[in-house]
Amino acid sequence: MPKTASRAGSGHTLIELVVVMVLITILAGAAFMGILRAIDLYTLTTRDYLEVFQEGKVALEKIVREIRETTPGNVIVGGESIEITKKSGHTTEADNSLAVTFFKNGDKLQRTSLAGTFDLVENVTVFNPARDGDTGVVTIDFTLEKGGNTIRLRTAALPRQRPSPIPVP
Repeated sequence: MPKTASRAGSGHTLIELVVVMVLITILAGAAFMGILRAIDLYTLTTRDYLEVFQEGKVALEKIVREIRETTPGNVIVGGESIEITKKSGHTTEADNSLAVTFFKNGDKLQRTSLAGTFDLVENVTVFNPARDGDTGVVTIDFTLEKGGNTIRLRTAALPRQRPSPIPVP
């Protein structure tokens, strides 16, 4: 009786092992490229979002700082603007004007005073300031849009200065 070779105990051939290793390498390379693209997209999106957020936050802080340097009765809010009259002595060397206005002009939020008009932030789609008549609290609410990112920033500020007492004769 002739002997037949039994494959039950034999292993894989060298060619089969090499083919499997090549296929695994190709699949790993494709997966690695996909991961790199996802990381690049995430980095780009996050950078754009943070850039817009930081610009908006700086603008919001500037407005709040100006509001806190006045009295509650010296803040006028109307439409898309805030008009502030600062108390005497609360000016800076760079801008010694007492009257400051923040307003939306096109897609920009701007600050104007005797020193000139300056852009605080761009890409503003909504600017809704409001003032509570009872407490004097000014709410600043605006939305920025850039690169597919929509960011809403909102805060409230209370003018900290109190009116000067009226001297009694």
